[in-house]
Amino acid sequence: MMRAGLVALFAASAGVAFGQAGLNGPDRYPQFRGISGLPGSGVGVTADGRFSLSGALSYTTPIGFTPGKGQMSAVLGLISQDRQFRFFNNDGIDKSEGNGTGTFLVGFDLLDGRAAIGAMLLSGAWDTGLNAQYSRTFDDRIGVAIGIQDAGGGGGSAGTGIPGDARSSMTLYAVTTARFADGVHASVGLGNRRFRHGFMNVSADIGRSAKAVLEHDGWSWNYGFAFGTGPIGRDDTWEGNARRPEATVFLGIIQGRYAGWSLGVSF
Repeated sequence: MMRAGLVALFAASAGVAFGQAGLNGPDRYPQFRGISGLPGSGVGVTADGRFSLSGALSYTTPIGFTPGKGQMSAVLGLISQDRQFRFFNNDGIDKSEGNGTGTFLVGFDLLDGRAAIGAMLLSGAWDTGLNAQYSRTFDDRIGVAIGIQDAGGGGGSAGTGIPGDARSSMTLYAVTTARFADGVHASVGLGNRRFRHGFMNVSADIGRSAKAVLEHDGWSWNYGFAFGTGPIGRDDTWEGNARRPEATVFLGIIQGRYAGWSLGVSF
């Protein structure tokens, strides 16, 4: 039943496919300026490869920790065209005035590190993207990762109907994350294409069930707050790994102008 719900959550994001004028433009990657589908985006990841609000968390940028041990997450997010939070509208996709994205990510242990593979649903035209990341962790507090966003390169780089949107959006990146205290993490990274200007993110606990996030995605400052339920329900096991679902809600502002939200479920 849970997996069927995740499929429905992932598919729901197909209802929205409109970019924001300030995010559109040649090589500005509007489809990837919200939930990124990469580790850390909308759902925190700890140094030992678990999804948790206590881990490093970002909005649109990756982190240096990667989920492992069969961990999975699904995230649904939407960016409004202004500072008002909006949601999906059954009257028609043109009424939602936003850009929706759905993602699914699964992690596993690989060699002496961890790897994750993810899929993104980018628009109501069923545009999709594939992501991957591999990381190693040192001293249980520093993670170094390399990854690729939109491996097929077809997600668009400028915005629908804008010259240059057919250019590849495939992006390679490297990122490192450090845990400075319990619940406090910082990341810095560099890549090409989407991340050619570099990026950074900082997240810190503000209580047992909330977290503040600040990032620069190479284009603008973004910020927000995440709220988590903590582990839900009874303990369950799969191949010796404790797996309990957890939900995370993120409310943020992109470029100081656009309200965004996401709902993530991890288990």
